[in-house]
Amino acid sequence: MKRITLKGEKNELERIIRILDAEIKAAPKGRLRTNYKRKTPQYYICDEGAGTSGMTGRYLGRKDEELIKALAQKDYDKRLLKEAESRLNALECVQQEDGRLKLEQVYYSLTDARKQLINPRIKLRQEAVREWLDTPYERKDFKDGDPEIYTEAGERVRSKSEKMIADKLRLLEIPYKYECPMELRGYGTIYPDFTLLNKYTLQPAVLEHFGIMDDAEYAANAVAKVRTYERNNIVLGRNLFLTFETAGAPFDARSLESILADFI
Repeated sequence: MKRITLKGEKNELERIIRILDAEIKAAPKGRLRTNYKRKTPQYYICDEGAGTSGMTGRYLGRKDEELIKALAQKDYDKRLLKEAESRLNALECVQQEDGRLKLEQVYYSLTDARKQLINPRIKLRQEAVREWLDTPYERKDFKDGDPEIYTEAGERVRSKSEKMIADKLRLLEIPYKYECPMELRGYGTIYPDFTLLNKYTLQPAVLEHFGIMDDAEYAANAVAKVRTYERNNIVLGRNLFLTFETAGAPFDARSLESILADFI
């Protein structure tokens, strides 16, 4: 069996993306909504960009068979394009990571005596992580009467669950900042529970813990907060990670390792 190289897969993905881009641009306007009546599929066309849930749209009959197929194909093509672009981006990150490692290895392969004598010429990621962690920032203040909860490293946090998260992040060697302010469009200043830094890509991510999800108002605010992140290109599973708990389902820090598997 012929082995597919990273370069070969990258070229194939770029070819697929070019084809999909052209097909989507040439496709008819609108989105397809499907419904079933007595197990028989019915089709409706909705406005472009609008969600199809709960919308009637214009009914498409037998005479619209070609339009139905074209709209269904466009929907599939758009989903495939999204996945292809995501995979291509991942491959490019792998290639950049491999090249970066080789460049840094030139320095790390030196003896300590030689390291003291030379300028590395490139910014080493270990130094970048240290600079990120050492950059000062203003956290939210604690109010009088707030419980005094400290992590194993002596950092004060607001809940026992956040202590568990902080301790687990240190165990996993994931650099983080607690309640580091961030400016979000359409919201203003926000203080994520944890801002993480990927040690390899040096890309940041947000980790939020929602601890009272059985409270309706709290849950609604949590959803609104996630939507605000999404509008600022902080997207769940990519650079946004969430943990939850209720009174009947306490937080388990062991879940963090699987939640952050792709990040670490």
